[in-house]
Amino acid sequence: MLFKYKKTVRLYHCDILGVIFFSNIYLFFHDCLEEWLSAKGQTLKTILRTADFMLPIVHSEADYYLPIKVGDVITVHIVSFITQTHSFKVKYEVYNNENRLCAGGSTVHVAVSRQNRSKIKLPAVLKKILY
Repeated sequence: MLFKYKKTVRLYHCDILGVIFFSNIYLFFHDCLEEWLSAKGQTLKTILRTADFMLPIVHSEADYYLPIKVGDVITVHIVSFITQTHSFKVKYEVYNNENRLCAGGSTVHVAVSRQNRSKIKLPAVLKKILY
């Protein structure tokens, strides 16, 4: 585990049964990634406003093992980063307050030029953070 982030599941994350709506797992993944960036001295705000690159998600997946319910305190773990020339994959695991694995998944981010939106090699500033 490279980083962990605690979050309380709120009603607005859930469906009518009080279980998270399936796509909201990505909110938790992304919140964890933003907190990890902050811990590394970077912020998404700075990257979005000043960097000459962007990092759109080009692939995502999630698996659900146990229900995540309103009021649960969950811990989202960044388990690994897998880097390629132009992209990186972040693997996540989500645990409940009993330390039981509830979900897992990943997001793949590709580096693109802000000017022409073409694929570029991972920028040095990003490589420094990921390695």
